Amino acid sequence: WNFSLGYNDSVDGTATPNQSGGIVLYYHFDNRSGYENDTNITDWSGNANHGKVVCVGLCVLSFDGANVNYTGYYNTSFSFDGSNDYVNVSLTANKNTTALWYRNSTDSTWTHVAYNYSNYFVNGVQQELGATQYPINVSSDNVRIGVNASQFFNGRIDEVMIFNRSLSASDI
Repeated sequence: WNFSLGYNDSVDGTATPNQSGGIVLYYHFDNRSGYENDTNITDWSGNANHGKVVCVGLCVLSFDGANVNYTGYYNTSFSFDGSNDYVNVSLTANKNTTALWYRNSTDSTWTHVAYNYSNYFVNGVQQELGATQYPINVSSDNVRIGVNASQFFNGRIDEVMIFNRSLSASDI
C-alpha cells in the first residue's frame, strides 16, 4: 500500500496531508496520545471528519482493553466483536475510493481491500465485481466502519482511507 497518498503521522491530526492524493478521511486506529479511543476516532487526513464509536448494548470494542494490544497491520488496530458495534462518521464529501486493512477473528492474515464504483482490488490484485461484502458501509452522507448492511464485523480493522477520486491500479 502506498502510504504517501495521505499518511499523516502528526500527533494531533492537524497537519495537511498530500492533498493531491485526494484523501478525505484517514483513520489510523492507533490510539495516538489519546486522540483516538473507545469513544472518538481522529481523522488524520486533516479534514476533521472525526468518527464516533457506536455501541448498542453490551459491546467489546477496544484498542487496548484488559491490557490486550490489538496488533494491526501498521501499529495497532481497532477490534470489533461482531455484535452491534461500529464507528460512525457523517461524511458528505465525494467518496470515490475506499481502502482499508482487515482481519477476521478466525484468521491470522491481514487483507487489504480498495474499491470504488467500478473496480475492487484485494491485496493489490484487481478482482471481478461481485457481491463480496467488506466491513464498511459507505453511503451518500455517512460511513459506518465495522458493519455492512446489518452484518456486524468480528475482527480487526486498520488504516481506513477514503479518497475523493478513483485510485488507479498503480496507486493501490
